[in-house]
Parts: sequence; structure tokens; C-alpha cells
Amino acid sequence: MDAPRIPPLPQAQWSDSVRELLAPWAIDTPAGPYVPNIFSTLARNPQLLAAWEPFAGAIHQFIQDGLLEAAGSRVRLTPRGVMLSNEVFAEFVGAPACPS
Repeated sequence: MDAPRIPPLPQAQWSDSVRELLAPWAIDTPAGPYVPNIFSTLARNPQLLAAWEPFAGAIHQFIQDGLLEAAGSRVRLTPRGVMLSNEVFAEFVGAPACPS
């Protein structure tokens, strides 16, 4: 895989405000907390990261639920996420997943 065009902001360069913005999306791993690259890349522009928060919250929840997975610098559907992709998509467009 090619290197990302815009690399994630290294943790050593995180300001206190960036650290605060990224804290909710840290995922506990055996190696320690991990912030998916999409968030640490957006941290290069803290205003953009803050504006992106509604989407980031959904992505984080779907990662925790096993519907999305971080794959290097990308986020993709897991096999379970593919089966429930309508629900995943509906969260991003703000529509109900199934009509009542």
C-alpha cells in the first residue's frame, strides 16, 4: 500500500486541545490506546476535526460494534458491517435504516 498523501499527525505533535478532541475516539488495544489514522490525520487541522465530530462519533461507534475496522489509513466495512451496510449508511445520512 502506498504511503498516505497526508500522513497522520504523530502523537508527539498533538497539542493539548488536539489530545482532548481525539480522546473520545481512542480504542483500547493490548499495545495501548490507538486513535484510528483518519482522526489523527484530521488533527492536522483542529477546526476540521471538530467540525467532523458527528461523523467521527458514528465511525467510532461502528468500530466498537465490529461493523467497521481501521485498515491502515483507511476505514472499511467488516463482513458483519457488509451484512448491515444499510444501517451503517443510514447513520451517515441521518435517515432511518428501515421504513416503519
